[in-house]
Amino acid sequence: MNVEVGIVAEAEVEVVEYGRLRLAVAEWAGKDPSEVTGDDVDLYVVTEGKGQLP
Repeated sequence: MNVEVGIVAEAEVEVVEYGRLRLAVAEWAGKDPSEVTGDDVDLYVVTEGKGQLP
């Protein structure tokens, strides 16, 4: 008698890649990168970036 027992696992993964600017602004603002707005970026560039992007 041959008995096989197995488990089949299926999963979905969503990968989101953020650019350096968004990651820098998120760290600076204390936010999740997905919550960074254009206003956050503008303020970051003016206050921290000295007008330059990272």
